Amino acid sequence: MYKQVLTALSGVFLITLQAQNTSGFDDGTTVSTAFKPRLLSANKLLIDPTVPKAGKYPFDINYMPQDFKWNTRKIARIMPPVKHFEPGLDTIYNPNYARMGGGNYSHKLMELFVGSRAADKWAYNASFQHLSADAEKTYQDFSTNRAYLGGSRFYKRSSMDVRLNYSRDMNRFFAKDTFYEKDAALIKKTGQNLGFNVLYDMKRDGKKPGIGAGFKFNNFYNNLNQSETEFAGKIGWDAGVKSIGSSGWVELTSLQFRQNFSTRQQYFVDATPRITMKIKETDVDFTGGLNMTWVFTDSSSPLFYLNPVIMAEKKLEGLKMKMYGGVDGGLRKNSIRRYFEMVPFTYDSIQVTNSYDQLRVYAGLKGSITNNSQFMVEFGNNTTSKMPLVVTNNDSINSLQIVYDNINNLYFAADLRFSVGEKLRVGANCKFNNYTTNDQLQAWHLPNFTYALSGQYYVNKNLVTQLGLDGMSRRYNTIQYTGQQLEMKGFIDMNLRVDYKVKNLLRIWVQGSNLLAQKYQQWYGYNNFGLTIMGGVSAGF
Repeated sequence: MYKQVLTALSGVFLITLQAQNTSGFDDGTTVSTAFKPRLLSANKLLIDPTVPKAGKYPFDINYMPQDFKWNTRKIARIMPPVKHFEPGLDTIYNPNYARMGGGNYSHKLMELFVGSRAADKWAYNASFQHLSADAEKTYQDFSTNRAYLGGSRFYKRSSMDVRLNYSRDMNRFFAKDTFYEKDAALIKKTGQNLGFNVLYDMKRDGKKPGIGAGFKFNNFYNNLNQSETEFAGKIGWDAGVKSIGSSGWVELTSLQFRQNFSTRQQYFVDATPRITMKIKETDVDFTGGLNMTWVFTDSSSPLFYLNPVIMAEKKLEGLKMKMYGGVDGGLRKNSIRRYFEMVPFTYDSIQVTNSYDQLRVYAGLKGSITNNSQFMVEFGNNTTSKMPLVVTNNDSINSLQIVYDNINNLYFAADLRFSVGEKLRVGANCKFNNYTTNDQLQAWHLPNFTYALSGQYYVNKNLVTQLGLDGMSRRYNTIQYTGQQLEMKGFIDMNLRVDYKVKNLLRIWVQGSNLLAQKYQQWYGYNNFGLTIMGGVSAGF
């Protein structure tokens, strides 16, 4: 059971690394850059090679736009610690880890992870992360803090996981406008969230069904008198006979948020039943089901959303490839806390309404041409009502606001990864978007093209280098109620990392971000940092 949990965590970590290179709001129709600090995973340091070695062939590249989010930090990218790949090994795992570092613009980084050794019945871990900057003679400062405490109890075919988490983020409204050379109000926006999660999961065993039950709680507030409380409980099942399976979750959510001295209360009932089957005659894996959501509020009649879910995969005979396609959609819950995480420079009054993916249709091909490569290509079309877009408020501090529009997005996405021998690994991905708006002149702040290129080279057993490029095409913004259309130029951000093992698990690392020293903005009016160099030490124990 413990090995299965570690394998699952590894898959999640790889998908997370992919999602940090292309992304968008969690409705899957938008895209973004990758400038959120790449801090350590909150659970375990478990890193597998990006590309499988010869003779192994997992289809682990998946395009999952619902997991893609705006990465909003205006700072140097903090990459995960490099773990040396030893020939003959596919996984490297250190239970305890510490890292410290600093750089120009007064960047500071501190990380600590402490976890239990591998055991059959128990696992526990705790972590703390701090990243901040305070550029001299400017107001371009920020602070990000994370703390986690978790534990798991493993049984023969089930497990119980509990996690407590706390976060605190500070950003300053430092954008310049036509009236002020510096920030007019020196206003800081500080938000905190306390969360608790518990999940019981009993795996299906042959004819014995599996069951699951979970509960989560989040309590958020900031210094702009915005707050949010969320409770949710869910139950699930996983059963099957021969090649046919049935699974799903039913979740109840209470979501209450407050701003401008007014409170909004919503209740959600989500049901996601699924049927899976293996069609042997055609060698097709099929999944079908429904996404159903009921929404209850005090101010309106209940609303019901229903979307079919269909997904099929077929392995191509004689090739290490799969073609796939499907249809899905559903309601996306928006709230004060969620927008705080995605768009840091909104002020004390933002428009909040839920978004609805009316229909997403997609088809693609994924697999391998050679034993040391993987690829994915996907075409799709998303139709979303009340999709959130970011514009600039007409105020003295250039704060940001959320507006909504019905948007259609025809997209193409591609991902390629390969290795050359045991030392070099290369990855590249891109996404093209063609947005069609209904009321707005543009899909504000959203690029039509994003791309990323990365390479990692193991010079020897002690020295690892990593080079990356992240780019974005031009975007457009508007100042609310003025009708102005403002262009934001595209950019390329180059980053480099060098990691040297001094002795055993002690390492020295240096990394640079925005090496081309480009002046660009991720959010209109808010300049990213220029050339940034950070360095420090890390140790496993």
